[in-house]
Amino acid sequence: MFLCLKQVSLLMKGAYVLLLSAEENAKVKVGSLGEIKLAKGHYAYVGSALGRGLNLEKRVQRHKRLAETKAGCLRWHIDYLLASPSFRWREAILIESSEPLECAVSRRLEALAEAVIPKFGSSDCKNACRGHLHYLGTRPLREIRDILENLRLNLRHAAVKHP
Repeated sequence: MFLCLKQVSLLMKGAYVLLLSAEENAKVKVGSLGEIKLAKGHYAYVGSALGRGLNLEKRVQRHKRLAETKAGCLRWHIDYLLASPSFRWREAILIESSEPLECAVSRRLEALAEAVIPKFGSSDCKNACRGHLHYLGTRPLREIRDILENLRLNLRHAAVKHP
């Protein structure tokens, strides 16, 4: 499921939040981070597609395809979770913006999360984020979706430039 404010364009850029669930406690080998232990529950991963030639919808579709097939090139930290049989794709929330919002989203999620997975998804972060994968515990998915949608709307509104 994709949530966005308007129809996706071919040039859509911005940040996204992937909502995943671990059905049980898991150990996953994640590239240079090595093996990490992750508790049963819900996780939110924050990423972006801002670079030249990047498209937000295509980036998220790539992630979803990897989550569904459990096969493909493992390029980013999140790919290792998506390919793991322990993790299930729930949805993606898109935040359209030409501004770099990935770290702002991550910091807001950190305040709501039970834990941050250190260095996960933030190896190229220039804002000293602790990590871009957040453990949200076992609270109901509906509550998490509401929190994420409110966060998306607030960030989207803040990114709009008023003349």
